[in-house]
Amino acid sequence: MLPAVTAITILLATSFPDFFNSLAPSAETISLPLMQEAEEEAPVATKKKEVEEEAPAVATKEEEAPAATSTSTVT
Repeated sequence: MLPAVTAITILLATSFPDFFNSLAPSAETISLPLMQEAEEEAPVATKKKEVEEEAPAVATKEEEAPAATSTSTVT
């Protein structure tokens, strides 16, 4: 699907360059906040994936021992 959309976009931009050149300033205005949002979300998504990968191990340990107990003994 994406190659077809890309081909259509290139065909239209080549056929009607004046029309698409008039859209360029608005595209830049729209793209700036979207790029900033993507830059903010990327590290969060990475951290979230790491947490999701480690979470089952933590949840299993908490289910097995609901009360916090110390494993060290003082002699």
